[in-house]
Amino acid sequence: MAGFAALVVLTVLGGSVCGIVALIATSKLRRELQGARDEIGALRVAVLGDRSSQPQEVSSGSSERMREPDVREESSVQTQPESPVEERIEAEFVAAEVLSDKATRLIGKLTENIRANWMIWLGGFCLALAGIFLVRYTVEQGLLGPTGRFISGLVLGAALHLGAEYLRRKTGEIHPAFAAMAGAGSITLYASLLAGLRLYALLNPGTAFLMMAAVALATMAMAYIHGPALAAFGILGAYLVPILVSTAGGQVVIALTYALIVSASALFLLRYVYRDWLWWGFVAGAVGWWLLTLTDGGADAFRPCYLTVLAYMVVAIPSFDWLLSNTVRLDEESYDVRSLLKLQPLSERYLVYTQALIVLAFGISIMHSADVRSPWVFLLPGALFFLLARSRESLTWSPWLFLLALICGWIAPQVVETQEGWTIALLADDAQPAFLWYLLATAIATGALALWNYRTLRFKAVWSSLATVGPVLLLACGYVLTSYAISSWYWGAASALLALAYITAATQFQLRDYPGSHVAWLIVGGHFGLALAAAMMLDAATLTLALAAQTVSIALIINRFELPDLSWLMKLVVAAVVTRLTINPWLLQYSESIHWPLWTYGGSTLFALAATRILTKYRNIARWTEAAALHLFVLTVWAELRYVLHDGMVFEQEFTFAEALINIALFGALSLVYYRRSLVSSNLRKLYVVFSYLLLGLSVGSYLYVALMTATSDPWVTAAVGSTPILNTLLAAYGVPVLLACLFAKFHNPEHRRHALGFMAAAAFVFVSVQIRHLWEGTISFANPPASPGELYTYSAVWMVIAVAAILGGTWRYGHEIYRAGMLLLAIVIAKLFLIDMSDLQGLLRVASFMGLGLSLLGVSYLYQKLQARSG
Repeated sequence: MAGFAALVVLTVLGGSVCGIVALIATSKLRRELQGARDEIGALRVAVLGDRSSQPQEVSSGSSERMREPDVREESSVQTQPESPVEERIEAEFVAAEVLSDKATRLIGKLTENIRANWMIWLGGFCLALAGIFLVRYTVEQGLLGPTGRFISGLVLGAALHLGAEYLRRKTGEIHPAFAAMAGAGSITLYASLLAGLRLYALLNPGTAFLMMAAVALATMAMAYIHGPALAAFGILGAYLVPILVSTAGGQVVIALTYALIVSASALFLLRYVYRDWLWWGFVAGAVGWWLLTLTDGGADAFRPCYLTVLAYMVVAIPSFDWLLSNTVRLDEESYDVRSLLKLQPLSERYLVYTQALIVLAFGISIMHSADVRSPWVFLLPGALFFLLARSRESLTWSPWLFLLALICGWIAPQVVETQEGWTIALLADDAQPAFLWYLLATAIATGALALWNYRTLRFKAVWSSLATVGPVLLLACGYVLTSYAISSWYWGAASALLALAYITAATQFQLRDYPGSHVAWLIVGGHFGLALAAAMMLDAATLTLALAAQTVSIALIINRFELPDLSWLMKLVVAAVVTRLTINPWLLQYSESIHWPLWTYGGSTLFALAATRILTKYRNIARWTEAAALHLFVLTVWAELRYVLHDGMVFEQEFTFAEALINIALFGALSLVYYRRSLVSSNLRKLYVVFSYLLLGLSVGSYLYVALMTATSDPWVTAAVGSTPILNTLLAAYGVPVLLACLFAKFHNPEHRRHALGFMAAAAFVFVSVQIRHLWEGTISFANPPASPGELYTYSAVWMVIAVAAILGGTWRYGHEIYRAGMLLLAIVIAKLFLIDMSDLQGLLRVASFMGLGLSLLGVSYLYQKLQARSG
């Protein structure tokens, strides 16, 4: 069996080498044939060139004459310039065509490359696998001794390199087949050295990693000669070696160190031979090895070190900036995400993406860390990202992102589901002291390093925000993860003192004409600290009110120090309050000891109104607080009404008839208010319109639900109406919608006036009909009792009056649509008389019905002709 396997391996190796040699010979013959064809073509041009040139010139000239533009046409076109919309559409089409052409060329180039070189790639891959599997086979079968296996692997790898060099010198050309052969040799050498370290223990770690580094440097040097193919096989393929060589569980630290050596060699090569695919191949290999170790708890301590070295190498090696002392500046004067997504050259943009992946890997590493008693290992990476930002302005964001990844990584594993819902569990008691000291050290380091970068670098807002808000975020992280015999009042006091210190410093800096960005971020940090203190010390209802109170303090600061740049902070606080009061009540339980709808919703509304009043000089900011006040007023009225209807249980899961009537009137009226507000707003017009139609949908939905319950004679409606005639809840259920529809037709969107009038007519018809039913029977249940003859006659008479009025009104003043509606109702009345009244009415009522119908038709005909003649 062993001899047969060895024979198979030798056959694969021999066949691969023979295939490569045959491919080289075939390529040589093909080039010679192409050279002969080129010589024949040159001779043909020399003999026939004179005779063929003249017709081409004539043709060219005629073509030029045919393309000569018409001056009159051109001038007429110039007098009608394209509109900006047309120019934009044309530019988008041109951009789409260019993108399509690029994609087509890229796909065509890739297809042609695969078609031309697939045998070379497959041959090199087979050679590499043969070397790896030979090492693995000797281990599994016990062939030779450990030393013999180790030496045979080194010999095979060196032989492949020597063979590639021999063929290159013999043919005098550089061919991808030689690169693939040399790459297979490098992979075999990597596999042998790794086996000598992990499996045979023939090498100590220092010697093994030194020899691997030598192989990596040699491969990089030979890539100069053989081209990128060697990089693909020799460097990127080396990432797979530990997986293919290992026959059982190995040492994760050794595997990660090996991955760092291969990554370093790839980055060295990228400095001289840059290829996009080589960069992303390096990223896939380096990040892939980190990902493979996540399930191994033994690498928890080394994994952050691996990512730290990787983040450093990505910046330092391609630029040889070992001390990170050179600053690569951005062309832009401002710093935002959109500018990062358009960075040029592409290598700089890819650097940003890669560092973002590494930062994300740090956060995930924390989440998978089994031991939180040693968090100090994450202190060094944080300092490194500040240094990286000094070296690359494109990485200015990285310290901020690392801090957020750090906090999310610590908190996310502690989020657990209990019987009462989702909550954040505390860390183990014995882990809390070290964690608190770590957070304190991180807060001090973050503030100090951010101030250092603030003094010497551009983009001051990034560093001032990190110096002020960063420590508050770490304080919040410590509060939610530890108890450590510290009550919430002490935590709240610490947060409030820090906030007051920030606000005091901001006041002094403003008086001394410090940069506005630093003052603004001190204020932001102070308000965030106050919000955090409120969250620590107050209950749910009062916390919302405390957040809303910050709108007033921010408005005072903007107005007093003339800092309109803080508008985003105002918008953030307003959005937080509105979102909390719109959604959060279903997630929290409020105390029943206070009248909290007025306390929370009403108080927040008053704070928003006060902020609007203060910001009279800054209308663009005041519009946000005004919109918030209007929205909060809607929520206040709704919550207060439910509080009264359900005896303090605002979020009782019960929908009563009275509440439906309130929703119809309240949401309909506020929909109209929102629309009218949109007419005088510029920045928030679309937002107001969206809320207007949302409230209109809620009002119409409530009305339709009431109508459906009425049609089905549901006790939910019939029991609530009572027996009092006319002055009952039917006025609110069916009369108010008629009034609202009339107001909508006059004051809402003119485009929907026709729909509003149609709804008003239908609602009025329904209102009159249910009132007739209630007047005759004392109930609006259509199931029992059945309609009496008098009730049926009343329907006919009243509907006839409405139909006649609509026909005459449409003919005289209100248009053809009203006339057609009247005719439709008249047709319904006629059908009712013949189909229902004919059989159900008896005696004088039947006579009166048909007498009334006849007289009405005659009268309508007479008046219609008179009105037509007058209008004509």
